[in-house]
Amino acid sequence: MADSAPQIPKSADATLTKTAAKKADKNAEKAAKFAAKQAAKAAAAQAPPPATAGAGSSGKKKKADTEQKVEATPYVNKTPKGEKKDMTEPMAAGYDPIAVESAWYEWWHQQGYFKPEFTADGKVKPAGLFVLPCPPPNVTG
Repeated sequence: MADSAPQIPKSADATLTKTAAKKADKNAEKAAKFAAKQAAKAAAAQAPPPATAGAGSSGKKKKADTEQKVEATPYVNKTPKGEKKDMTEPMAAGYDPIAVESAWYEWWHQQGYFKPEFTADGKVKPAGLFVLPCPPPNVTG
């Protein structure tokens, strides 16, 4: 035994050969796909861009531009102070706290929602009393 290489039985050698052949086939397929993609990229880079009906931009860019325009328009409150909020305008696509909550606070004050209700003798009505319960702190000691 002049060879220092490990001896592999014939049956195991055949199994390794099949596995190696499968791996080689998969690698060859991947290399072919990669080459085809690279060739397609090169052809697309050399070809002139397709002419469109618009200003030469794709539909995705146009959609992004319109979304930016919608977001860029700030909300202007047209409701006079103390009046009920004007709800005739179309709603925004997303929640905008400035647009939603504007004018409501002044209207609530005008309606007296923050004042307690009193009985004839000047005491607060029992039905008008309320308590805001606060949860205890999260103690995980």
